[in-house]
Amino acid sequence: DSDTIFTLRTVEDTLQIYDHIKTTAAKSAIIVGGGFIGIETAENLRRLGLDITIVEAAPQVLSILDVDMVPQVHSVLRKNGTNLILKSSVTAFEKSENKITATLENGNKISADFVLLAIGVTPDTVLAEKARLKTGIKGSILVNDRMETSAPDIFAVGDAVEIEHFITKDKALIPLAGPANKQGRIAADNIAGGNSRYKGSQGSSVIKLFDMTIATTGINELGASAAGIEFEKVIISPSSHASYYPGGKVMTMKVIFEKETNRILGAQIIGFDGVDKRIDVIATAIRYGMK
Repeated sequence: DSDTIFTLRTVEDTLQIYDHIKTTAAKSAIIVGGGFIGIETAENLRRLGLDITIVEAAPQVLSILDVDMVPQVHSVLRKNGTNLILKSSVTAFEKSENKITATLENGNKISADFVLLAIGVTPDTVLAEKARLKTGIKGSILVNDRMETSAPDIFAVGDAVEIEHFITKDKALIPLAGPANKQGRIAADNIAGGNSRYKGSQGSSVIKLFDMTIATTGINELGASAAGIEFEKVIISPSSHASYYPGGKVMTMKVIFEKETNRILGAQIIGFDGVDKRIDVIATAIRYGMK
């Protein structure tokens, strides 16, 4: 209930945070959560000149990355003046003069001009529950591959629906814009009398962090282990373009594949040029079952 604790979900939220910085001449912020929203906001607030501290309960930011890939991300955040507090949760907030103070689970206290809570998303399905639609994991809306709910003539798409993971075939929640966009088009086709089908999400994503690009597709080691898939991995460091041509930049590329079949399960790439191009190729290879 504090006017110095924000969440970021809508464009209006963005404007409210920006107005708060301008009207109060804020110089510092605490960001709770090291996912997409947390670190992208950290970058933008750093570019405005604010002192930023990210507090993350896990041992790393960006849980989509394996533990051997994430140190580069931590390094870029710190190099650009972002303070990281990992393996620590916030237990309380209190207002003190013009600051807000966060108490960490170890008892330490940190203060800033305002706070952004970016601690994850859950499906907003109040309307679906009132309509008595069938729900799935975390209260998400159950749909079939035509994006139809359990009630005739009611469709649902986007972050609030339970989908099938393309790699593991398990039920999953993947709150990304790409899948939501595709699902919306499929629902529209079917409403208009067509017969379009959604074939599952593989979670391809790309994020820019200062001058670094981080991209993933498919599952990581943790995901493969959770799905009971025996896997192997390869890590290479290719150049962004032919090594004989000047200006190439080295990237770190990790590919996970099924031990028995050599089927590609997922990839993670971190670098400064050409990352998005390569993740697109691997994502396509995964979609078509290539080895």
